[in-house]
Amino acid sequence: FAMPHDTPSAPVLLGTLSVLGVCQVGPAISLGGGGTILLDTIEVADNCDAGIEQTGGATVTQVQGSKITGNGGDGIHIQAANLTVTASFIVSNGGRGIFHPFGSLTVKATTIAGNGSCGVEINRPPIMTVAGAGNLIGSYDGVPDNCTNQACKEQRDLQATNRGNLCPDAQAYPNGFGGGR
Repeated sequence: FAMPHDTPSAPVLLGTLSVLGVCQVGPAISLGGGGTILLDTIEVADNCDAGIEQTGGATVTQVQGSKITGNGGDGIHIQAANLTVTASFIVSNGGRGIFHPFGSLTVKATTIAGNGSCGVEINRPPIMTVAGAGNLIGSYDGVPDNCTNQACKEQRDLQATNRGNLCPDAQAYPNGFGGGR
């Protein structure tokens, strides 16, 4: 699904949309255009490349009540915009859960875990501002903390080493954000 670059500057809402199992070169959802783009109650799962990618133009992108899981690349890859993610589930993507190097980022009440790289990756402030609280980052791995067999313990330890973390380092995120902050 690609949003054209000549999208009007009025807010654009994509709601109750599923993009599942797409194997193409490029992201499952490609955002362009200007103004505000709101993705509400969407599911982007099991695609070969990134789940959602902003290719340019949008000034504000909002993702709420959505599931972005099992994609081959980043779950959400937004280059430059003000990004807000609320009450969403970003799990088991092949790359980062959220990659957002420029603009502002707010994440609230969202689960981000089990991704192939960083849970959330940003540039260090003051290039951007980061806000949010109440997130479960890196704690949802489907493996109970009270494992008794060795295979379960090894899986839990593997998932705890480099999954769900905050990049470039946790100090770039506000207290209460989640993932150790």
